[in-house]
Amino acid sequence: KAVARASGRRSPQAGGPDNVSSLERFCCDFAERQMIPVVEPPQLEKDLRLFFGHNATRFMILWRARRLRGGKIGFSWISFVFPQAWFLYRKMYLTAAALTVAPVAIAFFLQSTAFSNLTGLTISILGGLGPRYYVENAEALVVNIRSQSPTDEEARSTIAEAGGVSRAGAVLGALIFLSTVVLAIANKQIR
Repeated sequence: KAVARASGRRSPQAGGPDNVSSLERFCCDFAERQMIPVVEPPQLEKDLRLFFGHNATRFMILWRARRLRGGKIGFSWISFVFPQAWFLYRKMYLTAAALTVAPVAIAFFLQSTAFSNLTGLTISILGGLGPRYYVENAEALVVNIRSQSPTDEEARSTIAEAGGVSRAGAVLGALIFLSTVVLAIANKQIR
């Protein structure tokens, strides 16, 4: 319970003030059960804007929609068509690596063209849901950075460095996409 009260607020169940909003009450109660540090919503919004960098307004709209609609966020066509490039651009390197290696591994081990095509479509659909995953991941990362940083200045610096975009990542993702297209065309011509 001490972790959840890092902000100095007490949960209503523990005899805290009655003037807390239902969102604050939910966040505090959830944090106590999950041992997640509570970051005050205004600070969280500032931190998320800093993390999102370019197009922060777009991702803040998605973040608010996710909170209001219970996790339902729309679909992104650009991340559907270019999933690796999009994830690399948004510095989600591990996700991009998984989306790149999974179809190759499945094609290699199962050697099934139909299953390989299905895997490619699945990867694209997961890519289309990329902004949703990015927003969820960003919130968890920002809360984690904020809880582990001893000063506000260090937290802001780490959040800014962890977030934003990588143009080099986007170029690498585009090269991965192009090489995949070239290999698919070459594979069709060999057969």
